[in-house]
Amino acid sequence: MRIIWKSGLVFVLAMLLAGCSLVEEKAVKLMDHLDAETAILDYLDATNPIIEESYDIEFAAESGFWNEEDDAKALAFITENTIPALEKVLQDSKEVTVDWEPLQASHDALILSNEKLLESYVIFAEDMKKGNYEMSEAATVAYDSSVEEYEKHERLFAELAEEYKVEVYLEEEKE
Repeated sequence: MRIIWKSGLVFVLAMLLAGCSLVEEKAVKLMDHLDAETAILDYLDATNPIIEESYDIEFAAESGFWNEEDDAKALAFITENTIPALEKVLQDSKEVTVDWEPLQASHDALILSNEKLLESYVIFAEDMKKGNYEMSEAATVAYDSSVEEYEKHERLFAELAEEYKVEVYLEEEKE
């Protein structure tokens, strides 16, 4: 009876420890989820206004630049409005602090997207100053790279949110 009692006690202790281990594992997963959720939501709060501003700048460029028939006015618009606004967007995106390492790759892609977008307009303005009013290959390549990097940012962000089971709603691009 004494041997059965000792082995029964050992079994109960083993089960309690296993239960504690499972509880601890679930607590760690819950904390990881909460940390991820907090970091992701904080990141969205910090970057959504920057992304919105970038969309607004491009929309304004479409109406104030691409639809302008006077080349001098178009060039003035891009150099006085679009480029300075994109410089601010780039600076603002670089100032976002990413405290949660898994978000860094997505944020790096966002920054690179903003750099390439700015570069495309700077190249285009330089081309216009030389009398070329069509987007040069270099400007087009920079613009396309900007789009690719932004799509990478969105993909990495969505994958991260899915991995940590954080529900976020990503809006489709403005038309």
